[in-house]
Amino acid sequence: MANDPAPRVWVVRADDGKYTDACVDGGYTGIGWNETEDLSRFEDGNALRAWYRDQWPDAGKHDSGNIARFMFDIKAGDYVITPTAGSKWLYYSRVADAPYYYTEADDGCRYGHRRKMSWEEQPLNRADFSNPPRGQLTVFRVHQPEEFLARARVDMAQLDGA
Repeated sequence: MANDPAPRVWVVRADDGKYTDACVDGGYTGIGWNETEDLSRFEDGNALRAWYRDQWPDAGKHDSGNIARFMFDIKAGDYVITPTAGSKWLYYSRVADAPYYYTEADDGCRYGHRRKMSWEEQPLNRADFSNPPRGQLTVFRVHQPEEFLARARVDMAQLDGA
């Protein structure tokens, strides 16, 4: 993005860490809403949100927003942070070019909506952050990512050309 040369940093909560181990071991991040099927037919978040409202008119707008952020807003080059249960540790990965995909795999995680990840082996300790990422949504953007990027030892000069 021309106005945002640094990668964005997102949190994908994995049911408050319940499925973090399966995601890290399996090389993906995922979200639920398993009552829905493969959503790759949608080309943008607006179409997905409209369909979701038609399917589940009583569902909260945050549900479709979480799915749309997961599928369309997280881009290659961004980072995803996933907290462990209890949120002491934060696993992280740079997002590859691989797009969203859907699977019915039974690998210890009930989430069928996924994106491939190459998680760093050593998670970061949440206590080491002066302002750790917090939010109530399943998928949300970290609006002050500088400390995370520094802790992840990312060279900002290289990112300007990424």
